[in-house]
Amino acid sequence: MLKLAWKGVLAHKLRLGLTAIAIVLGVAFVSGTLVFTDTLDRAFSSLFDEINATVDLYVRGETEFSNEVVPIPAEILDDVKEVPGIGNAAGTVQGFAQFIDAAGDPVGGQAPTFGFSWVPGAEDLSVLTIKEGRPPAASDEVMVDAGTAAMNDFTIGQEVDVILVTGTERFEIVGFAGFGEEDNILGATIAIFDEPTAFRVFDSPGEYASISAVGDGSVALETLVDRVNDILPDGFEAVTAETQGEDDQAEFQEAIGFLNTALLVFAGIAVLVGGFIIYNTFSIIIAQRMKEMALLRAVGATNRQVTRMVVVEAVLVGLVASAIGVVAGVGLTWLIRSGFDAAGVGFPQGPLTIRPNTVIVGMIVGLAVTLFSAVIPARQAARIPPVAAISEATVGGPRSLRVRAIAASVLTIIGALVLFLGLFVAGSNVLQLVGLGAVIVFFGIAGLSPLIARRTARIIGAPLPAMYGVTGTLARENSVRRPRRTAATASALMIGVAVVSVVAILASSIKQSITEQITQNFGTVDFQIQSSAFADPSLVGVSPAVSEELATLPEVAVVSPMRFGLWKNEDDSERQLISVDPATLESVFVAEVQAGQVADLATGGVMLQADTAEDLEVGIGDTVTMQFPLTGTEQVPVVATFTGEGLSAYLIGNESFSERFSQKLDFMVFVNLADGVAQDQGRAAVEAVLEPYPNVELSNQAEFIENQKAQIDILLTVINALLLLAILIALLGIANTLALSIFERKRELGLLRAVGMTRRQVRRMIRWEAVITALYGALLGLVLGIALGWAVVSALSDEGLSFGFPYQLLITYVIAAAIGGVVASVWPSFRGARTNVLEAISYE
Repeated sequence: MLKLAWKGVLAHKLRLGLTAIAIVLGVAFVSGTLVFTDTLDRAFSSLFDEINATVDLYVRGETEFSNEVVPIPAEILDDVKEVPGIGNAAGTVQGFAQFIDAAGDPVGGQAPTFGFSWVPGAEDLSVLTIKEGRPPAASDEVMVDAGTAAMNDFTIGQEVDVILVTGTERFEIVGFAGFGEEDNILGATIAIFDEPTAFRVFDSPGEYASISAVGDGSVALETLVDRVNDILPDGFEAVTAETQGEDDQAEFQEAIGFLNTALLVFAGIAVLVGGFIIYNTFSIIIAQRMKEMALLRAVGATNRQVTRMVVVEAVLVGLVASAIGVVAGVGLTWLIRSGFDAAGVGFPQGPLTIRPNTVIVGMIVGLAVTLFSAVIPARQAARIPPVAAISEATVGGPRSLRVRAIAASVLTIIGALVLFLGLFVAGSNVLQLVGLGAVIVFFGIAGLSPLIARRTARIIGAPLPAMYGVTGTLARENSVRRPRRTAATASALMIGVAVVSVVAILASSIKQSITEQITQNFGTVDFQIQSSAFADPSLVGVSPAVSEELATLPEVAVVSPMRFGLWKNEDDSERQLISVDPATLESVFVAEVQAGQVADLATGGVMLQADTAEDLEVGIGDTVTMQFPLTGTEQVPVVATFTGEGLSAYLIGNESFSERFSQKLDFMVFVNLADGVAQDQGRAAVEAVLEPYPNVELSNQAEFIENQKAQIDILLTVINALLLLAILIALLGIANTLALSIFERKRELGLLRAVGMTRRQVRRMIRWEAVITALYGALLGLVLGIALGWAVVSALSDEGLSFGFPYQLLITYVIAAAIGGVVASVWPSFRGARTNVLEAISYE
């Protein structure tokens, strides 16, 4: 039977080869993602080791917030230098700094834009290395990271404007720096100033972000770390450079963890779609080899041996395809890295890291999906009686469909229950439950789809007879006569369309909610100012100097800056908050204050959204336990409650924000014009102030709404691009099914050609079969996607989300599916049209 399995693979190379492509693509996505993240992990681990190679220990502020830096008073540096065993120590000042290029545009923005200090005489303690030129030594000098310099054609001696917390200033470039051997990290831009200038432009007088030190060799490192810790006040700690490197690496892994998970989720969708293709392919091939199976049974082969033969064929196909997929994944890694490089996100260079577990995981995924998808057709083949197979009798009927319907219905109900638990009940593991429930529902609907495939395909193909006569009738009837095959082929496309539909509905709902919230709650605002970069709000923002300058304009009546921060509750879960100016909040934010007074935010309290206060069972005078990056855990008094959407459920005052957070940039600035000032006049005055700040954008209410929608559209485009592979695999499945049907219908096609059907008519018939199948899958996915999208939006209704229905985009998806069906039919239709009439008629 092993020999027969091997000969079966060789005899059906083309048919199984088409199946192998689906496996290759899915495995390539999985292995490529693993190679990419492993390469990044190793590259940054080596980089951190290189950076910390000349440092023995670091002094840092204690915080549980990775995006915050606890400032270290300069006096602590003096104390560290006096510790016996310390050879040298230096502090690093850190803050926001963004270059402006020769065209007047901001440099970077999507990636972090950092600034650091340079201390002469402590070069061995700096994370930076000089590549060219010299370090800054005056208040009007700056050193640039070599990567940013190369990308923007900066030269030594050139003057460049830099946007800072204190405003925009001009500096002379005196040198280029890097991180070890690297010119740049993750596309971040780095501006390096001398220490006095850094204290000033980062608005951090006498405060360091970290202190690095090296011992004189007189004591062991552990002893030296203990000595430094003994002299440090509460809230600060000394750690070895190795510990710091491990923490940096862990922080980096956490930062890219979402990217890794997201890529693997999309890879999983592609593998799932591929599984449907494999199942369908083996079902068709086994159906075409009924006589062969029957003859084996007739000469003594047992059910188990026939099943084993098919499984071995699947194993051989899975092993070869998985191996090719792993290799292809390496190539995909190069494409991913090139894409990030093209986007300006430079990763450390170096060889790709291909770990044994990546190869093992890729092989297991490909082999498992192939086996799981092939075992059901294999068992079905073994149960076919030899006489029935030889006589080509139809096996299976109403009873098998009833059993299938019952099983699929149960599966769908279970999946729906898991989805309900994930969306409406579970407090944790939400994503896992939603993902599991969606997969179970997909399998359930795929099992139910043959029950409606015949009728739906007939409806979809109803116009064809009138349009193309007999050719159209044949195309429709060919899709109708094998509902299981049509449904199985369409199910793969159903998954892809369902997922993109859910994403589209979620995006539309977010955009609709944004429009409603801005219109209802910020209707009195004339202008909004925010960063033009679509990035982490803790890394980008508006310089506070902007608000200060705007407040001096006679055309402006109200300037209301806000900031963004993350805090932790008693469960150690991160929550968002917005800080506001109590004096101007009610001039820009239309909300009903239910209890308390907004002005009391100036005392350090918190203002809660009414629903949140009710959930927490607190009122005016009660306290909320809140942990902040700089001040730790506090019992913050509730000073007011409000109704309204568009801001965080937690509001604090700007002054108390500065005490609790290290973020110095405004998240957003709202502007109201003075009475009698026309919009055009006011805009011109505001734009004049913003001219030195090209990293921010000014918008009125309508423009602001469109900007928010544009950011959502960017995410939608990225997600759809990642889902494209799953859609392509599904279309490959349609092409695969049609190609296999050409083998099966060789005599039929020959007879059609013999009675006068032209090659063009044959191509048209096959093409419309593909379109009917594609439309059936797209419509099925559309209905499922709308249902899932509604469920997700309903679950998020408490967050202010209202259901949006992007009918134009969903119609576009259906049209695209039909076009995809036409493309998928090109090769099978030409192959079918070239069928030799005499050979086909005599074909057995």
